[in-house]
Amino acid sequence: MLAILRFDASKNQGLGHLVRSLALADAAIASGWQIEVCGDIDNPAGLKMIGTRGYTIRPAPRHPADLADLAVCRKADIVHVDTYAEQGNLRDALGSAGILLSSMEDGSNGRRAADLVVDPSPGSELSLRPFDGSMRLYRGRKAIPLRQSILGLAHAPQAAFEGRVRRIMIIMGGTDASDLTMFMLECWLETGLGAECNVVADPETVASWDPELVQDVLVHSPGPNIPELFPEMDLVITASGTTIWELAYLGTAMAILQVVENQRENYLYATSNGMSVGLGTFVEGQLDRQTIVRMLVEAGSSGSVRDARAQRARSLIDGSGSRNIVEQWSLLVKSVDGPVARIATIDDASTLFEWRNDASVRDVSRNTGELSWAGHVAWLEGVLNNPTRLLFIVEDNLAPIGTVRFDAQTPEDGRWEVSITVSPHVRGRGMGKVVLSAGEKSMFSTHPDARLFAEMLETNVASYRLFKAAGYSGSMKVVEGLPWHSLDKRMP
Repeated sequence: MLAILRFDASKNQGLGHLVRSLALADAAIASGWQIEVCGDIDNPAGLKMIGTRGYTIRPAPRHPADLADLAVCRKADIVHVDTYAEQGNLRDALGSAGILLSSMEDGSNGRRAADLVVDPSPGSELSLRPFDGSMRLYRGRKAIPLRQSILGLAHAPQAAFEGRVRRIMIIMGGTDASDLTMFMLECWLETGLGAECNVVADPETVASWDPELVQDVLVHSPGPNIPELFPEMDLVITASGTTIWELAYLGTAMAILQVVENQRENYLYATSNGMSVGLGTFVEGQLDRQTIVRMLVEAGSSGSVRDARAQRARSLIDGSGSRNIVEQWSLLVKSVDGPVARIATIDDASTLFEWRNDASVRDVSRNTGELSWAGHVAWLEGVLNNPTRLLFIVEDNLAPIGTVRFDAQTPEDGRWEVSITVSPHVRGRGMGKVVLSAGEKSMFSTHPDARLFAEMLETNVASYRLFKAAGYSGSMKVVEGLPWHSLDKRMP
């Protein structure tokens, strides 16, 4: 199988898109995939990282049709895009050629419709993503891609740090787009805390700084080997981009700064979950110098506090993100034709919210009120964590077309209530029987002795006819003055 990775790396966009893409390349190759790359790359460190892997970089295609033509020419199975640059209607262009699109986004940044949408922002799976025709969402901590070179490193035990000079590193992203490295060095020196200072910056840039400021500083040129130094550091001061997840996985203490808007969710997650000291936000070119110095004193003074934060970060990032995403590629590429039912996940929250809030669905539900997002997420988490409730997403040729939910009544009688929802986007095409049949097939495969039943208002004629045609039978009953059909079915 072949994946084409399309990403950018520049002073303004930074190296994050490139680093994430190469992390996926590492995992894909380990799983037997072939990789080709294209994009706009004008960063020396980025070019070196690509060069060490032996990839030939093709220029980024200017139009969706050009990328589709390249994918067809190279016989690609999937194209993965990681860029904030506008790409036009890329999914339709690739889809018309029978090629899948995987797209990386950070919240609304880089958002586009795709067969697989990946958002590695922790907590993103709990946020509502408006429907845009995308087939499958894969979001949150489980989707944070890390390079193989990071996964192969090990953090030194805390005892190794005792009795030696404190070591700190300042690395403001792969390109330091806001030119904050010198400012952060000045802030650290103002703390008065003794340390071996390591700075990642272009030597030519450092040459223009005050010689007294850098006379005892160890300067490292940006490059692919910089992470090898992370485990040796007591503290790394950095922007809240992709680097913080590498540091978290390694269990290296950090103090972070939000430099650009697309780092906001990373910054909030890391600081609110006890992973890192927060140094503030770079807003309109301004930073609170006094606060930064004070927070650096806190971060640099106590080894036990640093270690506690580092261990908390390590517990949250398990390093499986790259493999997880590649597994999603494989599932899409190997997807079978025809309807299949899979167990729902929290990533389905946005799709289910849209379906459940559709007026035609609410009109025939026990609860006819409009749902709130927070209430919906809490409900879905409860369902997914409840062994007596099974929720299936039914897909037809990758597209989600409905859900079937089975709710156990009492363990003694083995009765499960069946609820079905058909996507508003396929309603009126006779897909109800397809959805129900696929859900029953998955249910009976694991619960062959299940007794299924369904209840619906007498006015819900379509649902009544659907279940009767599927082999359910029963009678009427009255609930709160309203007539309901109550229908049963056993495994055929």
